[in-house]
Amino acid sequence: MKVSFSKFVILTSALSAFLVPSVLWAQSSQPAISQYFNFEQCMNKASTINDVASADCMRQENMRIEQLIYAEYENIVNDENFKDWNENGTMYRGKMRSLYETWKAYRDSFCSLYAFSMDGYLGSEEYNTQRCLLDLTRKHYDYIKVIRQNKVSTPD
Repeated sequence: MKVSFSKFVILTSALSAFLVPSVLWAQSSQPAISQYFNFEQCMNKASTINDVASADCMRQENMRIEQLIYAEYENIVNDENFKDWNENGTMYRGKMRSLYETWKAYRDSFCSLYAFSMDGYLGSEEYNTQRCLLDLTRKHYDYIKVIRQNKVSTPD
C-alpha cells in the first residue's frame, strides 16, 4: 500500500497527538529528552541553512514548552485548591483534560489557517505553521504558569 507523504504526515501527527499525554506522563519522573535543547543555537545554525531547518528548531522548542505546560497542568490538577474546579478529576478526566485538549485543538487549527493565509509571503507553510505554534504555545505557558499563584495570592 502506497501512502503519500502528506497523508503520512497527517497520520503521524494525529497519532502523536493521541499518544503525547501518555508519553509525557511516562516521562514526568524523568528528565525531558529536550531539556537541554538550546533554541537560540539551533536557530542560529538553521538560519545558515533554510527555513525547513528553522521550522525544525521551532518544532523542537514547541515540544519542550509543551512538556512544561503539561507539567503545569498536572501541578494544577494535584493542587487541593483546584480539586472542586476540576470536579475531582485527574489529568485524564474532568475539566482540565477538556481545557488541555480544547487549547491544543484551537492552537493547531488557528495556526493551520494562519499558515494558509501566508501563502505567497516569505517562508514556507511549515515555517509559518511552526512559528505560529511556537508563539501561541509560549503565550499559553505564560498564562498557565501563574494560575496556581493567582489562587493563593491576595490582590494588592
